[in-house]
Amino acid sequence: MKRRLILFLKVSVPVVIGFLIAYVLILRPWHHRWGATDAEIQKTLPGDNLIVATSQITHGITVDAPAEKVWPWLMQIGQDRSGFYSYTPLENLFGCEMPKVEALKLEWKPRTQGETVWFCAPQRFNGQGYMVAAVVEPQKAFVMVSGPDWSTLQNGGRSSGGSWASSSNPSMRIIRACWHVCGEARRQLWLGALWASHSGIPLTL
Repeated sequence: MKRRLILFLKVSVPVVIGFLIAYVLILRPWHHRWGATDAEIQKTLPGDNLIVATSQITHGITVDAPAEKVWPWLMQIGQDRSGFYSYTPLENLFGCEMPKVEALKLEWKPRTQGETVWFCAPQRFNGQGYMVAAVVEPQKAFVMVSGPDWSTLQNGGRSSGGSWASSSNPSMRIIRACWHVCGEARRQLWLGALWASHSGIPLTL
């Protein structure tokens, strides 16, 4: 038994160390700027002024559809609506109770500033799995912050817990910005409604 354990450690430890080195040197730098240009990385985006952060992750994608076609899909993201057009089974494995809706629902009105957007079922994680819409500029930008940070913003402060933003420009470059402050600050650019372009879910724009 002891020999098997030693053999297991001899094999697994180098593999784990090799993966960590590959992640730090290759995967992490790639992930920090997936699909984004140098100009987009340096650009000030909607919601950047709301949060205190230092480092960033920048993602971008070009969409073959006008902003007015994309916006309704973005307004449907959230556990309380259509989910995140992402890896629903994996999300539900963690108890998010994420729905899977792949069609526009006219009864769902556009999100409004101050509205709660659930990232998991409200009864999970002590009711803390949500963000609040801080900026809603139709067809231009949608920015969310944590619940406590929303209160801070209302009192003139800046977010220190994180933000999640999607923005577009006339050339239909979609940029997602998510500043997250937890040990080190990170900014991640993401498109919720068109995450299907990565996950393979067919959406009709």
